[in-house]
Amino acid sequence: MKYFISLLTSILILSSSLFSQATISGSVVDQKTKEPLAGANVYLSGTTSGVQTDATGSFSFVVHQTGLFKLVASSIGYSPKILNLTLAKGANINHTFELQQRTIELDEVVVTASNTEWKNNYKQFQKFFFGNTESLNDVYIQNPEIIRFEDSNKFQEVNVFAEAPVVIVNHNLGYTIEAEFVEVSFNPENNSGIYKLYTKFNEMEPSNNDVKENWERNRSSAYEGSPTHFFKSLVQERLRKEKFDIASKGATIEPVKSDEANRLALFYPRIWPTLVKNYSLFKLTYYPVIVGHNIRYDQFDRVINDHALSYISYSGDNPYILVDNNGELYDPSIIQLSGKWGFERFSLMLPLGYSD
Repeated sequence: MKYFISLLTSILILSSSLFSQATISGSVVDQKTKEPLAGANVYLSGTTSGVQTDATGSFSFVVHQTGLFKLVASSIGYSPKILNLTLAKGANINHTFELQQRTIELDEVVVTASNTEWKNNYKQFQKFFFGNTESLNDVYIQNPEIIRFEDSNKFQEVNVFAEAPVVIVNHNLGYTIEAEFVEVSFNPENNSGIYKLYTKFNEMEPSNNDVKENWERNRSSAYEGSPTHFFKSLVQERLRKEKFDIASKGATIEPVKSDEANRLALFYPRIWPTLVKNYSLFKLTYYPVIVGHNIRYDQFDRVINDHALSYISYSGDNPYILVDNNGELYDPSIIQLSGKWGFERFSLMLPLGYSD
């Protein structure tokens, strides 16, 4: 009887585990020849989940996360393909990617490390991309030679391109990150700009327990007080418990009522039901919204440690933001971050779903 109960319990636990995960499988082929592409990368952007295709171009992997994701397929010499998908518990998704070979323009200039202009651009780009943190010595790009720069006619912006995934090594957090540059540009005069990437996080193997514990501390520190931490606390209504304060007078972020939310369906007519199911909707009443983590006040209710303040503004005419339960924004380009968050950039980036 005890054996039967133990066996039944094991079956129930296994069934629960299988139901809580989703399976993603399929194949990657050449768009023109339909030949399988072995060694292609297939992954959920922003996560540690993904695999390489086998000799037959096939892939399969299991994930435990739910929500909206971008499934990316990429291979050297090909343009990446993206599939937007919704992952639910027990989902079984199968998809075939057909990748198109990249075309190299004849007038494209090959940039070398000896090029003075390239070196200057690269130095400014690192400052913009990685941010102004103490950990910069432990974060670097492994293959900078594939990056090229082009001056833009728009203000002082410099556009950044890479014909293959950029490999970023972060010894401070214990990740190697492969990044496909989608849209990257920066202004070297004021260190502003944008970067839209598809990223695959790979966990490094620690050499000993001390290194592992150091990575855990650094990851916890990177998460604590970060934009992801703030937005996750906002969705869970835990701002005070997580030691966040909105320090601006009048400007705040508030939930959107259902009647107002329904009007926003016009912006996302095809996917609005999916967005409503997976995201919470908020709006900035005014801007900038001033946010602080562990901030202190003097006797006149003024912030003492104002270096800990961050500022949220919206970049266009749309004050609405969609946030999932992990604190991730559906469209991060809608808002602009400055202050403390404006200095903390890719060097402190963590995978989606990371929680302290």
